[in-house]
Amino acid sequence: MTLRIYTIFFSLIPFSLAAQWTPLTTGLQSIRSMTHLGTDLYAATYPSGVKKSTTGGSSWNAVNNGLPMSGSNIFCESVGYNGAYLFAGTQSGIYRSNNGGTLWEVANGSLTASSTVYANKWFHFSGTTMAVFAGSVAAGGGMWRTSNNGTNWYIGHSGMGSNVTVYHLTPVGSTLYASTSVGIYTSADNGLSWVVHPTVNYATYSIAQVSTTLVMTCTFGYRYSTNGGSTWLDASGDPASPTEGELIAYDGILYANTGTSTGCLRSTDNGMTWSAYNTGLGAIDQTALEEFHVASTKLYVSALFDIYYINGLGLGAPAHDEVNTAAMFPTIFVDGFTYTDPNATHGELQLIDMQGKVVHSIRISSTAQWIDRRGLASGTYRVRLNNTNATLRDLGTVIAQ
Repeated sequence: MTLRIYTIFFSLIPFSLAAQWTPLTTGLQSIRSMTHLGTDLYAATYPSGVKKSTTGGSSWNAVNNGLPMSGSNIFCESVGYNGAYLFAGTQSGIYRSNNGGTLWEVANGSLTASSTVYANKWFHFSGTTMAVFAGSVAAGGGMWRTSNNGTNWYIGHSGMGSNVTVYHLTPVGSTLYASTSVGIYTSADNGLSWVVHPTVNYATYSIAQVSTTLVMTCTFGYRYSTNGGSTWLDASGDPASPTEGELIAYDGILYANTGTSTGCLRSTDNGMTWSAYNTGLGAIDQTALEEFHVASTKLYVSALFDIYYINGLGLGAPAHDEVNTAAMFPTIFVDGFTYTDPNATHGELQLIDMQGKVVHSIRISSTAQWIDRRGLASGTYRVRLNNTNATLRDLGTVIAQ
């Protein structure tokens, strides 16, 4: 069994290591963030509002009807989605669209909106949409949550101090990790309340998990933990004293957007060592990367003058913005495995082979269901749930012996 697993693991490495960044050649500028809804791509461009591509990024059109204008400008800082709505964070407040950006409506309530305090990043966890704001809690920023698509907003930073600025959210199993200006906070109740992580009380900009290792970028550089964050070790090859940065795990490899002239870094050993990974990036864009985004089997990064991507398998990449409450056991199986999810919505469970082809589809009708092998060939398969609302969730991998 051990030999079989090692053979599968090493067969993945050449594919991932051979990849490089490819420009979409969008013609867009100042791309603050991007998202996807189905097969359509969306980009928040500053100060030109939201652009949409239905052609995989080869052509883009403005979808700004209803967004606030200041003269001829639309100061849009972010765009995200929750499976039902698109959300745009602007300097005039939060806007939403339920028709692919054809029409936007204000959904800001009484939240602060200014040139310094605005919805900067979007996440969606177990039916709750969370807006991470630029600006501290005291300034009206922090984090806000909604369970009805922005009709009502509630405090999402309960337990955090007034001096806290939130930078990023990361699901690790059923726990949420918040990277903030004063350290790490964790939440076991989907963001209703937060507690201080006992070993990190300094500025932390992003966290990622690969295998069983936690990795963070913080004011002291990049650090990793193999014991759930009880202790942290310093990485090598990382920038000294960063003031920003975003991490993501994709195909079992870690990528870091440094936000500086260092550009993109990559680690193939669970965050212990880092090296430059900038091949394909424009010279200026290398110094002006914005945010990562995973859509299907592509890892994207937005930048000042373009969007770039890496083709991959998506193995090990977290569902874009879902806490994964699903479980599959055994993950190395002979006859089949059991799928469970207490928060399951009815849909279709798909098994995807190493070439990206859906080879097995099963209709899900309960929170615990046996998945029969039914002649499936030996190998590694990515498991994906296609919900009834057409939202795709990557659930992890299983191995058929």
